[in-house]
Amino acid sequence: MKNIVSRTGTFRTGDDIADAVMVYSLALARHREVDIVDFPFVSEEGAPGRVQLTIGWMLDAAAVTCRNGHELYDEPLIKHLTILTNRLDVHGDEPLDDSLKLGLPDDF
Repeated sequence: MKNIVSRTGTFRTGDDIADAVMVYSLALARHREVDIVDFPFVSEEGAPGRVQLTIGWMLDAAAVTCRNGHELYDEPLIKHLTILTNRLDVHGDEPLDDSLKLGLPDDF
């Protein structure tokens, strides 16, 4: 589990979710952009919830490892954040699918 800490609060979520949020936040900051991400978290009392957090340019956030709690995992969210990150920071690790070609010719 990791806590995502921002000016608006601290949100305990799964390691992979926190990592995906932070990597996307860094990609947004590099492009001087912001976005709102919606992700699951567990409150101090253990109640599940969701938060919509603004991340990116000029917005401070950090992920801090914590040892207690049930690990949260949201594969569709992680995949979606990875796609958004790759659209900003194309690095060649994954082949572009048709939705990312942006109208380029097939032989490009």
